[in-house]
Formats: sequence, structure tokens, C-alpha cells
Amino acid sequence: MTGSYATREGGECELQFSGPLADAQPVKEFLDPQFRDATELSLEAEYELRFDAGLPVTGEEIENLTAKLTKFVSGSAVVEAWTKAES
Repeated sequence: MTGSYATREGGECELQFSGPLADAQPVKEFLDPQFRDATELSLEAEYELRFDAGLPVTGEEIENLTAKLTKFVSGSAVVEAWTKAES
């Protein structure tokens, strides 16, 4: 997660976070009120999901997963998926 914001009083903050989703929760809780009151802001977040048992790629599974991943995004979101060939 990489982001920045500017305050009404002219303060600026830039941040970069990398780690498990559970560790990002305090960062999110801090940023939420800051972003709501910011005069300028940006945030880029990247999530990596691994399905060790596989993920079906037929039917509506992929569309449903994409819809869930982009549900809480305002602005734009991109979902990319890769498959790994079995050896």
C-alpha cells in the first residue's frame, strides 16, 4: 500500500506499507479519518491472493471474485489473475 495526503493546515504525509493484511488494519484505521479530512489524497493498494487448492476458472467464479474484490473501491480498480501450470 502506497499513499499520501495533505491536511487543511498544509501538512503532508507519505506512506508505504507492506505486510500481512492483519497488520494493515491499524494503518487503515489511522488513514480513514485523515483521508476523510484531507485536501488532497492518493492511495494505491495491491493484494496478492493464493489458492493453494486451486480456484475454478469456469462458470461465474472469476466474475464473482472480481466483484467482491472491487466492491469497496471508489475510483478505479484493476483485477489481474494468473494461472500456474501443474508440472
